[in-house]
Amino acid sequence: MKTLKLTAAFALTLMSLNTFAQTVRSSDENGNEINDPNLNSVSPHCCAGKIAGSNVVGFSPFHFSENGIGLSLSWEKLLDKDGILSFQLPFSATFNMNNSDALGRQTNEDPMFYVYPGIKIYPKSAFGKVKYAIGPSLVLGAGQKTQTNYGNYPYSNYTEETVSKTVFGILVNNSLNITPSPKTYIGIEFGLGFTYLNYEGGDRKPMQTLVQGGFKFGYRF
Repeated sequence: MKTLKLTAAFALTLMSLNTFAQTVRSSDENGNEINDPNLNSVSPHCCAGKIAGSNVVGFSPFHFSENGIGLSLSWEKLLDKDGILSFQLPFSATFNMNNSDALGRQTNEDPMFYVYPGIKIYPKSAFGKVKYAIGPSLVLGAGQKTQTNYGNYPYSNYTEETVSKTVFGILVNNSLNITPSPKTYIGIEFGLGFTYLNYEGGDRKPMQTLVQGGFKFGYRF
């Protein structure tokens, strides 16, 4: 029931922000208001010379989470003609490269796979060369975790157990968005949050800090 309430609250927030963004008046480069009732969606020709298209497909060769480092793919869609609000859907995979036993030997890399559906709010519009954005995202992650149980000195007696791991939570992202040319995109992002549900091997664990971020580039269309 609590999970449903959290999801419903997130959905209501998205709907409210979308309604707000649709009511914001657009302006041209001279600061004059544009009141065109026919502009019901983002025009790919809006703010010509600055940005082209309302969709961005991005790829991050360096992505990190609380689990480790990896890579990610993402899709972003502007939701209003002024470029204030967008929906984003990133997918990522990270691996724990620091997982070692008592003897310093590398053990299981414990992959984790995440999806981060969320929204981005551009306080001064997404149209421009360099823009800042902030917004919340839900976090759903699934993978595994290897636990090492140490014995007595000299640590020769230890056992390892690999269990399933699932997390559900929320985080807030901050991003710097750069548009070098109308169809290219470069982004730097960092998000911080916490788990609402955290299960390891079927057992519920205490709340865990969630982080995600990295460098990405993409194509705008």
